[in-house]
Amino acid sequence: SIKETLQFVYDGNYWDFLVTIYGSNSFDFNKSLPA
Repeated sequence: SIKETLQFVYDGNYWDFLVTIYGSNSFDFNKSLPA
């Protein structure tokens, strides 16, 4: 559901998921964010 998806994102699991997929070598998470 949308609520479950938002909860997943807000819990931070979504970001951990993205970092895991892209990997620290090919994806600089900090540089991808606005200052």
